[in-house]
Amino acid sequence: MPAEDVDCDHVRNAIMGLMPITAWTSGMWRFPDGEQRRWNGLQNTPNDIRLLTDLLVRAGRG
Repeated sequence: MPAEDVDCDHVRNAIMGLMPITAWTSGMWRFPDGEQRRWNGLQNTPNDIRLLTDLLVRAGRG
C-alpha cells in the first residue's frame, strides 16, 4: 500500500488502543501470566522481545 493510502485515523486508533497496556516511559508492564516489570525493566533479549511481542499482538487482536 503506498504511503498516501495509509488511513491515519486507523493507525492513530490502533496506537491509542495500546496505550492502556504500554509502559514506554513510566509505570509497569503487566503481562497475562501475572508477571510485572517496571517501565524500564525490559531488555533487548530474545525472551523479553518475545514477551513484549506476545503482549502487543494479543492486544491488537483483542
